[in-house]
Amino acid sequence: MHLDHDTTLPHHHTPSAEAPHPDGSRRALRLGLGGPVGSGKTATVAALCRALRDRLSIAVVTNDIYTREDAEFLRREAVLPPERITAVETGACPHTAIRDDISANLEAVEQLEETLPPLDLILIESGGDNLTATFSKGLVDHQIFVIDVSSGDDIPPQGRPRHHHRRPPRHQQDRPRPLRRRRPGHHGRRRQPAARQPPRRLHQPHLGRRHPARRRLGQRLPGLLAHRGRRMTATAPHPSPPSTMAPPAPTAAGSETDSGRTDGEHVAGRVHPTDPELSGVQATAFIRAARDGSTTTVPLMRNSGPFHLHQTQPHNGWARVSVISSMCAPLGGDRLALDITAEEHAKLEVTTPTATIALPGATTAPATYDVRLTVADHAMLTWLPKPLISASDSTLHQTCTVDLAPTAAVLLREEQLLGRTAEPPGHLTTRLTVYRGGRPVLDQHTAYGGTAPAWDGPAVLGGHRAVGQLLVVDPHLTTDHPSILIGDASEKGHAVLTPLARHPAYLATATATTLHQVGKLLDTALEHIRNM
Repeated sequence: MHLDHDTTLPHHHTPSAEAPHPDGSRRALRLGLGGPVGSGKTATVAALCRALRDRLSIAVVTNDIYTREDAEFLRREAVLPPERITAVETGACPHTAIRDDISANLEAVEQLEETLPPLDLILIESGGDNLTATFSKGLVDHQIFVIDVSSGDDIPPQGRPRHHHRRPPRHQQDRPRPLRRRRPGHHGRRRQPAARQPPRRLHQPHLGRRHPARRRLGQRLPGLLAHRGRRMTATAPHPSPPSTMAPPAPTAAGSETDSGRTDGEHVAGRVHPTDPELSGVQATAFIRAARDGSTTTVPLMRNSGPFHLHQTQPHNGWARVSVISSMCAPLGGDRLALDITAEEHAKLEVTTPTATIALPGATTAPATYDVRLTVADHAMLTWLPKPLISASDSTLHQTCTVDLAPTAAVLLREEQLLGRTAEPPGHLTTRLTVYRGGRPVLDQHTAYGGTAPAWDGPAVLGGHRAVGQLLVVDPHLTTDHPSILIGDASEKGHAVLTPLARHPAYLATATATTLHQVGKLLDTALEHIRNM
């Protein structure tokens, strides 16, 4: 479909995202807007909101890597009330949050639908990406791709010069002139430079507020909403194909970023063992936090393989580190490890900006992902990764080993999603092992998908696809409280909060249909612990 053509959508172009809510009510139409940086996506969203806000109930979700500037722009322009505009910080390539891992956008959409009156239309704007970015069929019903070559208003922040007072080159003008034939005798000869033109402002993207293409788009959306029920089909959405990118060459240590002294002794002997027969990536990343006066510093951050470590702004004496994935991992055959240490009296928070997706690789060998947390006396460590998604045909063995001193405290939260939209999960095994003062506190092993017996039966998940665990160990906790069942509706999932024997620790385990519901259950469990 082209905006300058008056043709209607073909009948075989049907949305694939599930239309009704679990209670049978019709949900809002979701429209995705993608395109390169500076092509006018935010301006298009603003124009659609102005054109339709008096007739439809609209909400907007914007995507940026580390900022919320698109959402802030829409709020400043007052195209919608502020509570109807929300932002998602993807932390990675924009197409990851709209195609590969849509959990953050789905959570934002569900929150809008829960907190606002019934919506008719939700606009989901992607971050600036290349010409291959597409939306997942589990996220949007239809997609608009915005292309403009006249250099948009987002170009200067990307490092290019601010050409505010010049005539754009011919290949960038928004309405190119007709082709001209060469005159005989001018082959290979350059034209003489024309007289200098008086300066004028750079053209804005051609889809202006009153451009007929935008008007036609605004006129078509109400019709699309009206005929949406007739066009919906009962076919299941096709999952996005897994990435076929070949894994990089194996690496054992990768690059190193040390903000203090080099800690060879700390790293020696703890690097993930390499195996020359494996074709996947073999990498171990290290983080070490130490107390320095009234604050916590991070003297050791060692990047490796797909792990790119980024220290963010400290808060209230806590050091904060974000583990960013720089490549598609884990794939089949990968051996990945993350070693995190908090020394005495240190306070460290480690997070990941995006979900981790386990995908099948070039080999049938399983992938492993090992997380080791070491917390010294009077230190506090928080490990809050985004969810792990087990894609179809993948095999991943994940372990998390926590070694605590007697006076140490830890907050650990992990979530897993079994399969992407309308696809079965891969084979996923997880093992959480906790030691305190050399004594075992917890050893929990789970297995889903593949050859795991009865993993989706009524005694295990009961048809749910999302699971999560919350572990809190704090020497100041009292464990004389009984176990608590959280959640009273089976369709929204359940969680159980229980104390661990002979240790100041609590474990919450949740199962639900979506990650958003699992997150709510674990949030409720954490509130119970804080109130004890």
